[in-house]
Amino acid sequence: MVSPLGWLARTAAAARVVDAFAERHGLALPRFALTQGRLHSLESTSWMRPPGPGETSVTIGFD
Repeated sequence: MVSPLGWLARTAAAARVVDAFAERHGLALPRFALTQGRLHSLESTSWMRPPGPGETSVTIGFD
């Protein structure tokens, strides 16, 4: 189990890294990210190899 203080320290350290990166490169988060939080995500397999036995795949195309 992760201690709450350990999580808080890692979160604060990550925030400092993001702030430094944003300041160095002149970046800012869009308002949506600040008000709605993280976008939905999903895990995917490697794009460098075909699906293995038992793995499924989806192909999405844009015309």
